[in-house]
Amino acid sequence: MKSDSASLCWFALKVFYRRTSLLEDAFGAAGYQTYVPRIIVEKIEGGVKYTTKPAVASLLFVRCTEVFLVDFKKTHDTDFLYYTDLATKRPGRIPDAEFDNFKAALEISDPSAEYLGSDTNWFKDGARVRVTEGVHKGREGWIRRIKGNKRFIVCIEGVSAVAFQAIPPAFLEVLEPSKRQ
Repeated sequence: MKSDSASLCWFALKVFYRRTSLLEDAFGAAGYQTYVPRIIVEKIEGGVKYTTKPAVASLLFVRCTEVFLVDFKKTHDTDFLYYTDLATKRPGRIPDAEFDNFKAALEISDPSAEYLGSDTNWFKDGARVRVTEGVHKGREGWIRRIKGNKRFIVCIEGVSAVAFQAIPPAFLEVLEPSKRQ
């Protein structure tokens, strides 16, 4: 059985100086999977064209071993930082279920998506829910008011959060009630 540091898991990286492609190629050459959250953008230049761009600037996910990531960092020190676990000061592992939930939510082309950055703790006093119907069926997240409107929020803790339009209450299963009174 593999030790924790030798097992594959997801890690989030903050990439510098537009080196995402370089790092994707390097991880791919080493046999590891990467993921960059992307959104579709409409450009009107002599006609309507659609292109993709990173949804969150400088964010790259890689599925590799902790040992590989730490060694890889030594040769690519100026290219990226990895998000760390504050308690252990080691690279922060992202549970597969949390990553899959986040990735699946982002793969739905939803113009209401709003990227909230890496401060993912402020909304956790909202109700934790699972969506039972609609395009986000099966996704787990929080319901919280943002600028007066209820929003469905999906996140990778400490890395990134995304808010979507409100989901009808009939399509929600409450996993944990709101901590606000």
